Amino acid sequence: MRNRIAVVSALFGLIVPAAALGAPEADTALERISWLVGCWQGTQGGREIEEQWTAPRGGVMLGTGRTLEAGKVVAFEYMRITSDGGRLVYHASPGGRGETAFEATDVTGEAAVFSNPEHGDPSVIRYSRLADGSVLATVEGVALGRPHATDFAFRRVACDVAVAPAARPAAAAIGSPQLVTRQVIESGRVLDGVPCRRGDVFLHDNGRLAGCHLWGDHRIGETLLPYGSDVAFDEAGNLRSAYLRETTAVQGHACKGRGKLYPTLFYPNGKLASCSLERDEEIRGVPCAGAGVVDDMMGKGPETQFRDDGSLKSCEASRDATVAGRPYRKGDRIEIAPGGGR
Repeated sequence: MRNRIAVVSALFGLIVPAAALGAPEADTALERISWLVGCWQGTQGGREIEEQWTAPRGGVMLGTGRTLEAGKVVAFEYMRITSDGGRLVYHASPGGRGETAFEATDVTGEAAVFSNPEHGDPSVIRYSRLADGSVLATVEGVALGRPHATDFAFRRVACDVAVAPAARPAAAAIGSPQLVTRQVIESGRVLDGVPCRRGDVFLHDNGRLAGCHLWGDHRIGETLLPYGSDVAFDEAGNLRSAYLRETTAVQGHACKGRGKLYPTLFYPNGKLASCSLERDEEIRGVPCAGAGVVDDMMGKGPETQFRDDGSLKSCEASRDATVAGRPYRKGDRIEIAPGGGR
């Protein structure tokens, strides 16, 4: 998994036929991913990763990426983002050679998923914007006949600030946008009140726990997390994200487990921010879709999002329905305005 760092250099981009370039509609479509515009930084396995994206203009976003190790560039990437009739496509040229396209299958103000089933590895690239504006990127594919998923945490940085040298503590905890230190513990132990399984644990620069695999079931606020789950915390000790080992009841909702396939995100106050539901669920009269057998095979499912007061923010319609006087078809995205309006 750590050998796949070069892939991350291609994490932010899409493309369309040249005939669509310059169309005002293309810029409008690209605005849906405008939260990727700017400069990003992350670390993995002792390497520093940079991404830089221009704002949409003339129907295109341009991007560059590079990966550094010991101060030397070991990988780079050229990317473009364009739109074809509002359909976004990810197109990357690793090392400046060749191009691979990934068509967007789901794009919202909080997440973007791109897929190319024929490519194999990677075949799916997923981005989730966390509550603080940082980005958790997940690359999924099949290698040696086995499916896998790798997470990369990116934080926004000023574009005129150089990437920190690789001598800084490296390795990013799952879901954490901060630079952290990886340590290996030989036996399970309790760190900052969290039972961590032997193996890799991650610590923030201030010494607080950033992430680990749970050694036993552990309750954090309103949520009882099952043993074996991967959990991540911010520098203040708040739960940020979890990859649940199994489907778990989280604040009244059955959130899908199965490890790396389905991320469950939390707000700093402990409230559920988003997860993929185990099954279709009616939430305050809104029919929200759960993940099905096909979603398990593809390694992704419809995401249901909540606000930090526990109210529904958005979900995918599980059936044709009329919500607040507006008709929706099965599969449409239902957005709920603050206060319950649509």
